[in-house]
Amino acid sequence: MSSGEPNPFVHVAIMILMLVMGIQDLRTRRVSNWLTIPFFFVGLIINLLRAFDNVLLFQFVLLCQAMVFLAGYHGWMGGADMKVFVGLLGMVPAAGMASLIASGVWGTLVWVWTGNRNATFPAVLVSAFAAVFFMLTMIIFKPSFL
Repeated sequence: MSSGEPNPFVHVAIMILMLVMGIQDLRTRRVSNWLTIPFFFVGLIINLLRAFDNVLLFQFVLLCQAMVFLAGYHGWMGGADMKVFVGLLGMVPAAGMASLIASGVWGTLVWVWTGNRNATFPAVLVSAFAAVFFMLTMIIFKPSFL
């Protein structure tokens, strides 16, 4: 395994943590800060370290993290959702983008189905499933473009 290749054990750890947070979100509609705050800061730190290796990816992820942070700040998403998205974008950018897209599609479907644009749904659960599916695909198929 080259230094640029993602470590499957790290991905499995992230997947397990994402599923734990998703299940907690489904059951209680809240995710514990002791899970989300470290996840948030690890994602930020990993992205900052990326600045020394891949400046373009660093800038793109930082822009995405800033937009997600602002969305959370303005109340357009929950605090746990924001922390999970920022962390996941920093740790596994492609899985983070897949999670954002999945949550956006799911939110749109909930809005259309209920007719309520303020309807809520367990976004951490949706993002967990999207991230796990995406990372399993990366581990199993090892696509060359990621």
